Formats: sequence, structure tokens, C-alpha cells
Amino acid sequence: MNESVLSELSIYLRVLGGAPASRVPRTLRIVCGFLLAAAGAYSQTPLTNLNFELATTVPIPGDPYQRLVFSNAFPYWTGYCGAVQQDSALFNNIFLDSAGIALVGTNFGQPYFGGLVKGQ
Repeated sequence: MNESVLSELSIYLRVLGGAPASRVPRTLRIVCGFLLAAAGAYSQTPLTNLNFELATTVPIPGDPYQRLVFSNAFPYWTGYCGAVQQDSALFNNIFLDSAGIALVGTNFGQPYFGGLVKGQ
């Protein structure tokens, strides 16, 4: 049994008011180690579809930055920058000096960012 599992077990036992790990029988330490490892393995969730392909580009009329309506660009999503809810998003553009949200399409032409990440 490795040292990190033993130290975690020792911490758990001390929190519960029990004995240090060196006084706990070896079989109990092994069983608890396997239980802790199994709990970590089940915490992984499968990759899910985030529905980004449902985006529609509806420009905000008269906007000097040519931003989009956030609710149409990211349906079923709510965007925040810090604690401020966003109602607009850039399209194929980037923020250089502030936080913001942007929708990047396949024709995004910013070579200094290395292009798009391709996936399925």
C-alpha cells in the first residue's frame, strides 16, 4: 500500500476520532485503500454533448463591436464574466484587454492563436 493512501487513511481516522493508521490492522487498511480508490474511479463522468452546434448568429443592431445576442449564440447556456451575466458575445473575434465570451466558427482567422481545436 503506498504512502499517500496510508496518510489519507490516517487523516480520515483521526477526523473520526480513531487511532493512527499504524495501529489499524493491515487488512482493514488494505480494504479502506481499495474503497478510496474505487470511489475516485466512479467520480468520472462521460463526455456529453454541450449543444454548441445549435448556435444561431443574431447580430445586435447598431453594436459597434458586431456582437451577437448571447441567448441565441449559446442556447441553454448562461454566461458570466466574474459575477456579471453576459447578454452579448463576440463572433469570430477576440478580447485583448478584458474578459468576455466569444463564439468561434470554422472561419476564425487568427493565426497567432494556432487555429481551431478540431474534434468531434
